[in-house]
Amino acid sequence: MTQGKLLLSENPAKGIHLDEPRKVAKREKTFREGEIAAILNAASAAIRDEKNPTLTDACRWCPWLAAYSGARIAELTHLEGRDIRVEGGTAVMDLRVTKTGEPRTVPVHPHLIEQGFLEFVKEAGAGPLFYDPARHRKGSAASPAELRANKVARWVRETVNLDPDVDPNHGWRHTWKTRALGAGIEERLRDAVTGHRVASVGRKYETPSLAMLADAMKRFPRYEI
Repeated sequence: MTQGKLLLSENPAKGIHLDEPRKVAKREKTFREGEIAAILNAASAAIRDEKNPTLTDACRWCPWLAAYSGARIAELTHLEGRDIRVEGGTAVMDLRVTKTGEPRTVPVHPHLIEQGFLEFVKEAGAGPLFYDPARHRKGSAASPAELRANKVARWVRETVNLDPDVDPNHGWRHTWKTRALGAGIEERLRDAVTGHRVASVGRKYETPSLAMLADAMKRFPRYEI
């Protein structure tokens, strides 16, 4: 007895689990062709705002980078100029901050290079590409890259009036893997590009080379919009 209350020696609810209602998907998680065209056209048309250039730069490039890599938008908004480099003749981006905590290097698709992504990076310098640290509120629970990713998602949803049942950011991961599958890119390479954990112990010993990833990226179909 403590202050007139009886304390139980064990939790009577221990080991009891309640069945949660199964969430029914209302549609596929990949973007539809019309949504792909709308998002990428809107991104290409984004006009740089000199008052807040990194925001419009994020809207311009992050959807395209996600479309050609399946990377999470928050992984892309963490990118700095020093993360974009050339190795063995292949332009790559080093995703240093990832959801799994495991960094990965992803080849830059040729179509992004044609659009001027490398020139954009060169002009931006070595620091953060898609957010300005000086504008970040001190004490915020979220990092500036995470806040920027949320703003990009909001911009996409509002700009193209996106279906509320599809995620404006994560939808690219599903879309990239689906298109890569259709292009005949093997599962091990698809997982390496997107950072998904491999399915077996044996495959953990397989590390695709940059040359293999670059070849896979060249085979990934262009978005014709």
